[in-house]
Amino acid sequence: MKKFVLKAAVIAIAGYLGVVGYIHQYDKGQSEKLLAEGNYSAEQQKVAKILLDNGCQYCHSPNADLPFYANLPLADSILSRDIDVKNTNFCQTIQIIVAL
Repeated sequence: MKKFVLKAAVIAIAGYLGVVGYIHQYDKGQSEKLLAEGNYSAEQQKVAKILLDNGCQYCHSPNADLPFYANLPLADSILSRDIDVKNTNFCQTIQIIVAL
């Protein structure tokens, strides 16, 4: 029984690390692609790099290419809820900044 639990834990950890590694590579590729496609000034390039490297475009852009796990049954509802909440918060923040 202990061997089974140990094997299951090793498989789970390896699977987790594999998915995290894939997601990191996907995000890095998306960031590089979007930076190359953008027509940014030097100052805008710095800001865009920060935003894209942190994945801000996923929640704060209406037409972002979402990662593969966005279509999984549990993840799709969590992601869509997070995107809705973050877009709402982002729009409210922009309105406050503009009002100042």
